[in-house]
Parts: sequence; C-alpha cells; structure tokens
Amino acid sequence: MSDELRPCPFCGQPAKYNEIYHDAVNCSNRQCTINSIESNGTDMDRWNTRPLEDAMQKRIAKLEAQVAVLCPIGDLSALKTWRVEKQTYMESIDALEKELAALKAQIQESWPPAESV
Repeated sequence: MSDELRPCPFCGQPAKYNEIYHDAVNCSNRQCTINSIESNGTDMDRWNTRPLEDAMQKRIAKLEAQVAVLCPIGDLSALKTWRVEKQTYMESIDALEKELAALKAQIQESWPPAESV
C-alpha cells in the first residue's frame, strides 16, 4: 500500500496525521463527520482501506475499457447516435401502441356489427 494518505472518504478533503495523537489519522476539514481513525501503528492502512470504493473503481475501469472497445479513441458519437436512434425507435413504438389501442377500442365499440336490414 502507498505511504500516502488517501483523501477523506466523506468529504474528499486531504487527510493528515493527528497533531497530538500521532497514531491517529484525521480529516483536515474540521467540519467533517469523521473524527479520526486510531490503531496501533496501522492507522494509514486502516484509513486507506476502502473495499467498496476500490471495487467500484475497478468496475468503472472495466466499463470504461468496454466503452473504449465500442467507441474507439474516446469517440462517443456512435454511442450518442445509438441513444438518439433508440429514443426515436422507442417513440415510434409508443406511437404505434397508442394507435393499436385506439383501433382496438374502435373495433370493440362497433362490435357486434349492426345487423343488415
């Protein structure tokens, strides 16, 4: 693990060693909700250990790699075009479903057919 303290997990401000108790790590923001992490000599490791954040960062990196494969050289125009086409397609489906519902209602209103005279 790095010798550098990670930013505060709550407010993002830099972390620092406690000036009075050197075996504790504090957020430099005095308004922050976290007070300190104390442990016998492993305070930096405890402060820097964030399994959920680390897992999310790995997932983000994996998704960014997948986007890079789908949209090479950071060109997201293909993705944006696909989103617009998808939206247009979904709007078309919605319009067709409304038209179908109206036709069904019209058929039900006129059923059974009037008898011939």
